[in-house]
Amino acid sequence: MPNITLVRTSYTDKGTSGQLINSSGYPICLTLELPWRNNEAFVSCIPCGNYTLKRDIRHKGKKSECTVWEFQDVPDDRDQCQLHIANRTSQLQGCIAPVTNLGMLGLEYFGVSSRDAFKAFMKETFDLVELNMLITNQGLNPSYGNFYKQHKEKWNA
Repeated sequence: MPNITLVRTSYTDKGTSGQLINSSGYPICLTLELPWRNNEAFVSCIPCGNYTLKRDIRHKGKKSECTVWEFQDVPDDRDQCQLHIANRTSQLQGCIAPVTNLGMLGLEYFGVSSRDAFKAFMKETFDLVELNMLITNQGLNPSYGNFYKQHKEKWNA
């Protein structure tokens, strides 16, 4: 059983959005990701599936030191896929950003208060060094645009 479930709610050519839900079924925050681009490294969101995530510290001992959650065993040998703080899709390279709200900034998907959303996620997972996350498209309306219809076989988990 997953500790956390990411239920994706929207795919567009600008980005992917969803909601992180704890094991009790309560929402933690929203998510911001890159669009689906055939699981291509650094430009695509992560495929649906079950993943182990490990807590890691990046830039240890530096002013930019930060905690991230790194996905293990992403298909097609993708590495460095993480859950980390970011407010724009341009700050993501195949990673997931927790956010409190979503919108558009110019032509780009934008998330609000990623740092606050990440704190909420860390509060939910404070005692864990490893967790299981299910990423699913269950929250998507099957009639959501041609893009979803063309790719739903690849995404259903």
